[in-house]
Amino acid sequence: MTSVNRHFISPTEPLSGLFITQTPTLLIKELGESVKVGCEHNDSTYYYIYWYRQRSLGAMDLIATSVGKGSVQIVLPFNESKYSMTRPDVKRSVLQIEKLESEDSAVYFCSSSTSYSNAEFGKGTKLTVLEPNTTISRPTVNLLPPSSGELYNDMKKVTLVCLADRFYPDHITFAWQKNGINIKDGVATDHSALQDPQTKFYTISSRLSVDKTDWEDPKNNFTCTVSFYDGTKYHSHPYTLKKPKAGVRASILTTVRFGYFLLLSKSLVYALFVAMLVWKCKPTKEMSVLRET
Repeated sequence: MTSVNRHFISPTEPLSGLFITQTPTLLIKELGESVKVGCEHNDSTYYYIYWYRQRSLGAMDLIATSVGKGSVQIVLPFNESKYSMTRPDVKRSVLQIEKLESEDSAVYFCSSSTSYSNAEFGKGTKLTVLEPNTTISRPTVNLLPPSSGELYNDMKKVTLVCLADRFYPDHITFAWQKNGINIKDGVATDHSALQDPQTKFYTISSRLSVDKTDWEDPKNNFTCTVSFYDGTKYHSHPYTLKKPKAGVRASILTTVRFGYFLLLSKSLVYALFVAMLVWKCKPTKEMSVLRET
């Protein structure tokens, strides 16, 4: 075994004609169980295969290497009693992990290269080892409309927020649609979910920025579809915002303006009242002379 190698690299789309497929893409396991992750590519000239582990978008730790069929090496500090790699042929490999612990929760990447090319990466397999005293829970989802500050100010863009809360584990994805058609422009999703240390539940959000004119068009509907993997299957649910009708929107705008006018009027009246009190309480010159005598 050799020493561990740590790399700060981000897997990208293949630059060559090589395509690496990892199966499965998501795994949920209990403490103490074992797991297998498969890797396959489409070019027999890529005879180097590597397995990496990445925790929380950090460094990628090299677990195992292979320079050809049947040739496998586990890299320190990973040990052969827990990790094993098989290479049944040049284009296939399997990584197996025994006696799973919470610390094994990570994304596992398969990579391949030739002696003269850069390594290409698969899209990864996300493994979650369930924490003690936890239950798999589907998310509570809220789809929030643009704020009044965006709607009633001179802004060209407005933002819709899709908030998923109280779910476990962190196996969730978002997709946005406009009138039933998938859209990616203007979408920003949190890099990782936040976990409550007490409840163990996760929270994550995705945001869609659209032109205000698109949002105000009554013909347009915007939908956030949330998919959650519970260990056996995906649960996908679409959430569509119900926009108020044009007349209702105008009424809301009128109400906001009236409320602002009322608040301003109250402030002016209060200011006048305070000014009058100050004027009445201010001693006159004649009163000052009388007090002196």
